[in-house]
Amino acid sequence: MADNVTDIKDLLSDFATKEAELAKAELVPAAKNAGVGTGFLAVSLAFVLHAVWMLVIALSALFTWLVSLTGLSVPLSIVLGFLIAFVLALAFGGLFGLLGWHRFKRVRAPKATIAEAKSLVDAIFAGWGRKEPEIMLRSSASELEQDGS
Repeated sequence: MADNVTDIKDLLSDFATKEAELAKAELVPAAKNAGVGTGFLAVSLAFVLHAVWMLVIALSALFTWLVSLTGLSVPLSIVLGFLIAFVLALAFGGLFGLLGWHRFKRVRAPKATIAEAKSLVDAIFAGWGRKEPEIMLRSSASELEQDGS
């Protein structure tokens, strides 16, 4: 009897270790993609905020030019320079926003870990001769999958 308890203890320890490795194998890439996506979106936000700031300055210069009515002179060249800088900053913000969005689209739920845990619980309750928790577990897993989609 003591040998059986020791064997069960060792098997459960091995099982827990393998489950942790499986969860890590699925969650680390998802967390990495989420982190990189967050970084790209932060850079995108910085460029967009700078673009808005540049637009305000460009509009100020444009209004100054319109008020002074000096024609196509230095004020106009200042306005065009600020507008070009605004367009470039907006383009970079859009680029980093797209890169971040594509990284976030790569984040997936750990399907193998969920399936393995579900099969373990199914096996345990099937061994006990009860099926009720299997139904509850499947409905919870399907809710998780719907939230992750």
